[in-house]
Amino acid sequence: MKSVCDYYQYENSSSWDKTYDMRTAAFRRLVPVAKYVKQMTNDSKNWKLERIQIVDVQFRGNKADVDTIFFERRILEDERIPKGAIMKFRGNSIWIKNESGWFCYDCVTRAHFALNAPLASED
Repeated sequence: MKSVCDYYQYENSSSWDKTYDMRTAAFRRLVPVAKYVKQMTNDSKNWKLERIQIVDVQFRGNKADVDTIFFERRILEDERIPKGAIMKFRGNSIWIKNESGWFCYDCVTRAHFALNAPLASED
């Protein structure tokens, strides 16, 4: 799914305005873009997405469940994780298709992106 790859490429480059545009309409109604950009910028300070590996995609009507492995590099050292360490997270992102294309409902929090969680039921 090109939309999934695009979303995580934008995340990799910290293009939060573009990831915001790829969230569902219900999410965008609840979360102002300025708040989203500020929170995602703050949440990403210690991590850099290196790459993703899509394991499986299950389509159900207008929804897609994308099983993904995320490889992230630790930018700053803390008492638990050394600087430069690669961490692996696995999660399922949920995508919803409408007449405009695919939009992310659940982008996988990976223990540090609070606003990647779904915040509203879909229309």
